[in-house]
Amino acid sequence: MGNTKSRRNKYEKTRAKPTRTASDEPPVQDCSSTTPSPNESGPLFASPIHINAVNEQVVDVQDCHCRDCEDNDTLLTPEGERYHTFSSKCGENVIIKSGGTVARRKHACKIEKHGVVITEQPLRVNERFEIRLDAIVNTWSRGLELGITCNPSDDFKFPASMTDYEDELTFMWTENHVLKNGESVLEFKEEFHCTEGDTLGIMVTDQGMLHFYTNGNKMEETLDLKSHGLQDSSKVYAVVDIFGEARQVSVCAIGYVTENLSLDDVSRRKLTDEEYKDSRAVMEQMRCLMRSMKTVANYDMYQAAELVRLYLLKPAKICRDEQSRQKYGNHLANLGAASQLKRLLDLLMRVKDPDQDDWVARDVVRSACWNYSDYSLKMCRALAQCGFLCDMLSDLGRYQSTFTDDKNQYRLVHSAVSVLHNCSKATDNLHFYQDLKAIERIAPYLKVSDTQIAMLALLTLSNIIEEDEEDQVEADISVIAFLVELLQGAMDQPSRRYKNFTVLELVDGLGNIAVNTINKIRIVDKGATPLLVKLMSSEQPIEQECAIKALSVIAKLDVNSKKIIETSDALEVLQNLARGQDKNVKGAAERALAVILSQKQSGQITKTIRSEDASNYPIKEQESCKYQELCARLKKLMELPDECFDPRHDRCYCNSCLIARGDDPYYRRGKPPKLYGVPIGWCRFALRVEARANALNVFKNWHVGYHGTVLNSVRPILDCGSLLMPGDTAMGGKRLGERSGHFSDDNKPDGFDTKQVFLSPSIRYSGLNVYALPTRYVDNVTKQTYWARAVFQVFINPNSYRVGPQTVGAKMPIDPKFSNQELEWFTKQRGCIIIYGLLINLELAAV
Repeated sequence: MGNTKSRRNKYEKTRAKPTRTASDEPPVQDCSSTTPSPNESGPLFASPIHINAVNEQVVDVQDCHCRDCEDNDTLLTPEGERYHTFSSKCGENVIIKSGGTVARRKHACKIEKHGVVITEQPLRVNERFEIRLDAIVNTWSRGLELGITCNPSDDFKFPASMTDYEDELTFMWTENHVLKNGESVLEFKEEFHCTEGDTLGIMVTDQGMLHFYTNGNKMEETLDLKSHGLQDSSKVYAVVDIFGEARQVSVCAIGYVTENLSLDDVSRRKLTDEEYKDSRAVMEQMRCLMRSMKTVANYDMYQAAELVRLYLLKPAKICRDEQSRQKYGNHLANLGAASQLKRLLDLLMRVKDPDQDDWVARDVVRSACWNYSDYSLKMCRALAQCGFLCDMLSDLGRYQSTFTDDKNQYRLVHSAVSVLHNCSKATDNLHFYQDLKAIERIAPYLKVSDTQIAMLALLTLSNIIEEDEEDQVEADISVIAFLVELLQGAMDQPSRRYKNFTVLELVDGLGNIAVNTINKIRIVDKGATPLLVKLMSSEQPIEQECAIKALSVIAKLDVNSKKIIETSDALEVLQNLARGQDKNVKGAAERALAVILSQKQSGQITKTIRSEDASNYPIKEQESCKYQELCARLKKLMELPDECFDPRHDRCYCNSCLIARGDDPYYRRGKPPKLYGVPIGWCRFALRVEARANALNVFKNWHVGYHGTVLNSVRPILDCGSLLMPGDTAMGGKRLGERSGHFSDDNKPDGFDTKQVFLSPSIRYSGLNVYALPTRYVDNVTKQTYWARAVFQVFINPNSYRVGPQTVGAKMPIDPKFSNQELEWFTKQRGCIIIYGLLINLELAAV
């Protein structure tokens, strides 16, 4: 390390140093929720009501800005030399622009397919052909295929979709496999979902091999074209299917697709002020930078840091909306930016006796991770997986006793604890914090004199502690006062944001730290109660619900419940909400009233049972529950075999039973622990689990999830004993297909893999109409008409599934404890799911 300084001083003559202009401003979040009502037509307990996902959650063609589908000559395209262009002969729903280098679907928000294009020229052997996804629409899910065909454009018959194209010899690359004339001939180990700004590339070699590239990185798999009938690879054309969410693609410049892109190359590609406002131009520059940083070393690490400032931090500052910032963060995660930034920071942190330029360069890299982890959970997961959190925790230990007296160390500690806080929001990351013993390394910062650092440490700990570690989040009264002050400030702002914190984030934090008894007292003493009461009148149901939940936790102390009752309008507001229309807010208000009034009557601290598992904890059930009896009558009418059920573990989750037991709305289960939502409003009929469940200890080690289904499908699933995938043959010989309203082989975005089992940790998501299709049911006792839904509660092996975003087009948060970025779990593995409960929900149908 002794030569680092001398090399850098020589380098300083020609390389600019990063300047301290990094923005640490997080995104603006839009926190509200809508609850759709079921369609009010259909037969009596017969066929399921068909309700499309578009009607279920806020996907509206009229709201998709159709001006984006109109002709627009201002769209930026990659610069540089090009050999390949798209032929003017193309699919009926696509137009060719910019001299053949851009292809765009017309009416992309209304017409899903008919977007096939082909190159005018044959591909050059041993030269990569690459396209960039420039723009998307939110109406559809997934999109974009790239491949080769032997037909030139004059002879090519343009289909609606390339999935089943059978003319001549054609190979199409979908997200996880390659199709030869519609039949799979190659499957990739890793599925890659192309999002806005990403690139796909192919190269045909002189040996007849087909190589595949994502964002400039060569895939491990290759396809031997000769073995599949293509003997002459010098006369093939690239074909692109622009469908689904894909709206526009561009042919990348030849110079752009080179493997050996240097930092100097990136420096010469300067963005104009207008280009900074164009996400496609920004993401192309991000991609170039990440590729050039693969070989960064001591002598050019300062140049790399300056480019990080220009092309990662500056776009975050210019871009003001959460959706665009999340898009940038997801794109960087796809590019492997977390590992590249960690490597660059490692080089910068090794410099001995750092001067101000060194501290600024370090700050730039850390601020980039700080910013993008604040709104992209994909980036949060990538940072945890590459070891970045370990570095942040090490910095906390190194500078704990000195950071308050040194502004550079303070900035470093501030960024470290901020990144740790952001990444703690991703439920997938919990085991990283446990493995790194993060609690004991962050806890000392609760006692530091700087209230902002202490508050960030407090919120981080509240996200990662276990149920028996409530003492770890005991906070100084000054820290709680600061948290309440931030909440007041955020509530006063039209943006619902103050000092980089949203109302939703702050009120959820208050509820999390209130599990500690001393914190309960201090939160009330510092004036949080009137703020929570005011927030319960918010126009956003998700804020109302979070405020009610925080108030419920605080009220589990007698002295607090009395103060809540004395707070002006508190009980009146809760009672009005308990009579409201939003079922989630209504239920939360009912539970809060029960807690507050029970404290008033008993004068004692209510002991909350911290597990909903009846087999492990003695829980006092109501002697009888009318809702449970109602659901039981429906179950009986379904004629399900009694041998499948284990009544000892039946559980009703109506509000009355939930209040009687004192259940929490969320719990963690499994190794590593994973959060899941209690099925509030549902009634569980426990199933007899197979013997291997005990052998595998699934009750302790596996995660809990939900799978929505149709009432008519419950019996076939029980007969099979497991959840099957579309395409499987069930007992009796029936081949399973996708349900009406869902993607299928005949109606899906090409490349979307429907042959998986989909689950969610949120009952609110799995219970949506599009998954748990409602069926009309008339009860023979009450004579009333209900909408009936069914969901299976399951255990799933923690290592068997992947996590993805919601796919119902929701623009607002669906569940207050889960980001929309992590609501779907999906797996292709068999035997990794064990069903242990049938959940039934009944809602009165409108007259």
